Amino acid sequence: MSNFKLNFIHLCDEVTFSQEGKLSIIGIFDVINVINIPGSLIRGYLVCNFTVLNKDLKEASINIVINNKKTQEEVVRIPELKVTIPEQDKLIPNRPRVLGVSLQLVNIPFKEIGEYNISVVINEEKVADYIFYVNQIKSEKVVN
Repeated sequence: MSNFKLNFIHLCDEVTFSQEGKLSIIGIFDVINVINIPGSLIRGYLVCNFTVLNKDLKEASINIVINNKKTQEEVVRIPELKVTIPEQDKLIPNRPRVLGVSLQLVNIPFKEIGEYNISVVINEEKVADYIFYVNQIKSEKVVN
């Protein structure tokens, strides 16, 4: 039996949280356009949310890897995140427990265009795969 259910996973331009804890996701994308190869994602966010299905779990170890889908070459490995899983909400007893992740990604390098994958593993269980693409766009040269 799975311990987690993926609710959503996105790459986006910005993630914010209100004082009340409401999540705002701005600029969801699945294509990274670069002018040059090699190129990089200057700044973006990975945001995901999971329902915790195992009522006995108290902690989670989260591992996130971005790799080139064709070559399987690892682009980046986020250091393992150790988090405490929130307890059951006493005000809303039947509400499922959720676990959210929000990571700022800075200067992620890409050696070639193509298909890439973000893999999320929690407590050694693969919970999510997110496919995105790197595309090279032509730059118009301006002569003064």
